[in-house]
Amino acid sequence: SGRQPRRNSPGRQHYILTILAVIIIAVRLGMMRGTGTKKKEMSISSGIQMADKNDDHSTNGTSGTSSTRNSYALQQPPLYEEGDWSSLWWLPQTGTPRANGVQVKVEATTTVDEDDLPHLIFVPEGDAPSGGWPLLVFLHGQGESSGVSSLDMVALQGPPQQAGRHPHTMPFAVLSPQKPIRSEFFHPDVASGIANLIRRYVSEFDVDDKRVYLTGLSQGGIGTWSLGSDPIHSKVFAAIAPVCGGLTTGDVERRAAALADMPIWAFHGENDSILPVSLSVNAIKAVSATKRTAYAGEAKFTRIPKARGEDYAWKAIGVPFMQGHASWVDAYYPPGMRVGDHPPLYEWLLSFRRAGGE
Repeated sequence: SGRQPRRNSPGRQHYILTILAVIIIAVRLGMMRGTGTKKKEMSISSGIQMADKNDDHSTNGTSGTSSTRNSYALQQPPLYEEGDWSSLWWLPQTGTPRANGVQVKVEATTTVDEDDLPHLIFVPEGDAPSGGWPLLVFLHGQGESSGVSSLDMVALQGPPQQAGRHPHTMPFAVLSPQKPIRSEFFHPDVASGIANLIRRYVSEFDVDDKRVYLTGLSQGGIGTWSLGSDPIHSKVFAAIAPVCGGLTTGDVERRAAALADMPIWAFHGENDSILPVSLSVNAIKAVSATKRTAYAGEAKFTRIPKARGEDYAWKAIGVPFMQGHASWVDAYYPPGMRVGDHPPLYEWLLSFRRAGGE
C-alpha cells in the first residue's frame, strides 16, 4: 500500500505559480540593478538613456506595461548642469586605446618629447559615419599641465569632461594631449608631438583625416590660435575654436594672414579676470582685416557679457572662483543644454571638411 501521491489541486497550482512569479520578479529586479552603468549620469532613473540613442541600457525588452514605457519616452533628458558634480567620478583610467566609447589615459613611457606626449583618447563605440569619426583635438589650460597636475585631470573640463560623463552623446573622437608646465602648445616639440598623435590615431582607428578640429581653453585657447596659424600644422585642421585665448606669439599680422583659409569661432568673457577679452578682440580684428577665403568665411566671435567664474566640476575639488574666466561653459555645454544635445559650436565644427569643405 503506502501513501498515495498528492494530486495538484487548483489552489495548490495557484500557490506554486505565485511563488514562481515572485522568484521571477526578484531575479529581474536583480538583473536590472546589475545592468546599471557605473556612471551615475547614465542610469535609467535619470532618464539620460532617453537622450542617448546608443545607450545599451534602453527600456526595450524590459518588463513593464506599455504605459510605463511611454512615460519614459515622454520624459525629457536632464540638463547637463543638473548631473552629479559631487566628485570627479568620470576621470579616465589608464588603458589601451580602443573604439569602445571609453576614454582612457595614455602615460608617456619616457620623458616627454615630440614622439611621446601623455594624452587622453576617446573613440566612440559603434559604426563610424561615412569617412570615419571626426576628431576633436582639445588643448587644456595651464592648471592641467604635467608637473602640476596628473594626466587624468585633463578631463576636468571641456570636451574630455563630456566624453567621460556622457560618452554615448559625443559626435567626435576626442584627443587631449598634456603639455609640460614649462612649455606652450606652440613650442616646436609639443606641436610636433600633437601632430604625431593625430597621425597615429588617424591610422589606428576609423578617423576622418579631413575632419580634424582644434579647440582649447585659456592657455589652450592661446595654443589653438597659435597652432591654427602655424604654416607647418595649420592644414591639419578643418576649423578651430579658441576659447579665452588670443594671438600672443610672433607677428600678429602674419599669423592672421596664415588663418585666411581657416574657419574660426572664438569665445571670451567680457569680465574675464585672468586673460582680458582684448586678446580675442585683437585677434578677431586682425583676421577680419585679411582677405578670407570662401571656405573660411567670416570669423565668428561670441563675446559673453557675464561669463561664469567656474566650471560645474570645480567645487568638487575646490578650484577657486575666477571671475569671467570659464567662458568655455558657454562654448561646450551652455546653460540649458540637455544631455544628448550638441552645443551650437559642435554643429558648426561638423559643417567643415578640409580639402574644399562642403
